Amino acid sequence: MALLPCSPLLVIPVTFLLTATIIMVVDSTASPSNHTDLAALLAFKAQLSDPLGILGRSWTENVSLCSWVGVSCSRRRQRATALVLPDVPLQGEISPHIGNLSFLSVLNLTNASLFGSIPSDIGRLPRLRYLHLGNNTLSDSIPSAIGNLTRLQFLSLDRNRLSGQIPAELQKLHNLAHISLFANYLSGHVPTLVFNNSSSLSYISLGNNSLSGHIPDGIGSLPMLRVLIVQKNQLSGSIPPTIFNMSMLEVLYVTENNLTGPIPGNKSFNLPMIQVMSLSYNKFQGLIPLGIAGCQKLQIIGLDNNLFADRVPAWLAQLSQLYWISIGANDLIGPIPGVLSNLTSHHAQHS
Repeated sequence: MALLPCSPLLVIPVTFLLTATIIMVVDSTASPSNHTDLAALLAFKAQLSDPLGILGRSWTENVSLCSWVGVSCSRRRQRATALVLPDVPLQGEISPHIGNLSFLSVLNLTNASLFGSIPSDIGRLPRLRYLHLGNNTLSDSIPSAIGNLTRLQFLSLDRNRLSGQIPAELQKLHNLAHISLFANYLSGHVPTLVFNNSSSLSYISLGNNSLSGHIPDGIGSLPMLRVLIVQKNQLSGSIPPTIFNMSMLEVLYVTENNLTGPIPGNKSFNLPMIQVMSLSYNKFQGLIPLGIAGCQKLQIIGLDNNLFADRVPAWLAQLSQLYWISIGANDLIGPIPGVLSNLTSHHAQHS
């Protein structure tokens, strides 16, 4: 099995990620904190074992909650606007009382040893823009109430044990720019309307699940999309042709599905920004698409383990940025053209 190398291209910078944890500077001389937020945060703490005592030492009622570790507040109202505790071993479940933090705009509890279900009460946070619960062991289904978070821009629930279907209610997230549900146990079809109303989407990662059905046509109409990862699912049918004509797309992973059909030809294939493209381990057929010759930023390409019937194209050597190629396990004939040796760095597999 040909594996693509690790690439820094998968670390896609998103501007608001850098600013999300510094929503407001805390004014230690401000008035006492809101009692609703205090009660909600203490209930959140009560559900956690906190083995390192990080919350135990900081979250005490004799100091303002705005000075607690991981908590940021608005300057004027002294309401909790951010709860940011990534990589802190909290160990426990997320309290439903978190839904009472009505001014919260950032919730980042990634890699915090959390388990249990995601409380539907999170859907009662009308100002929430950033929700990151990745790399925990959260289970059960994704609450449909997340669809109520209409200001949400960043949603990451990756690397958990979530199951069930992707809620259709996510179609209400019109401001979403980043969604990652990578590496869970999600099944069923990708809802066709989820990506129809989110014109700001730049990052979609649904890989390493058990999703079935077709890739929704609406994905190919997202004008800002830069990353699409749907690898290692059970998706079938053809890739929507519009996905091969996206001016901003940089990364495309559809590896290890049951996708079929030919890839669009030169006239409808235009990916000027593509850097990584993996179509490996599917059932694509026909010729290796000539449109790839115009992908001058392409660095990594995986076409192996399909049903392509062609000669190894000599024009691959014209891709000046290309350094990794995998084209084996197809119905290819003839030798690998000698001009491919002109590549400054390459890894070509052909069988």
